[in-house]
Amino acid sequence: MRTKIFIPILIITLIIGILLGNSVFAGGATPGSKDDPLVTKAFVESALNTQLSQLQQQVNQLQAEANTLRQQVAFLESKIGEKSPIQSQKQQPQTNNDTNTGKESQPQIQTRPQPQPKQKVAYVQQSNNYVNIRTGAGTNFSILTKVYKGSPMIILDEKGKWYRVKLEDGRLGWVANWVVDVKEE
Repeated sequence: MRTKIFIPILIITLIIGILLGNSVFAGGATPGSKDDPLVTKAFVESALNTQLSQLQQQVNQLQAEANTLRQQVAFLESKIGEKSPIQSQKQQPQTNNDTNTGKESQPQIQTRPQPQPKQKVAYVQQSNNYVNIRTGAGTNFSILTKVYKGSPMIILDEKGKWYRVKLEDGRLGWVANWVVDVKEE
């Protein structure tokens, strides 16, 4: 008699367990969240790879910006190396003692017009409407901007088949030598 009652109770308990098991979830819609802390190794690896990919893109962007800043610093340092009349005067100060006040007068700065050296200027070739200016010397570098026909680009440096140029707005970048015509002005 007990078995006759025990078997139906066992079957009912099993059915209730199956129904409850199908209705209970881990808790959250997002694996690995506070509501659902259980995740698979594959999910963790996928999430890490996504994060690493985003971080690598940020690192690449920051490196490109750092390279641009290095180029600007190098350009400014090269400009500092050119002697201006004020720098020449500082190197050889000429002071006159004012006999009435006993004070030194300010040095006289003599400015002479300096002949401007010819510089190389790049222009977009006639066969192109525009050229890409990149953050580095290569097509693998990101595009900084586009320069259209008629806009001059002052050539500051050359690296392989690439020119480091200064644009009209003062930004520095790189352009391929095969898409521009160069003139001395």
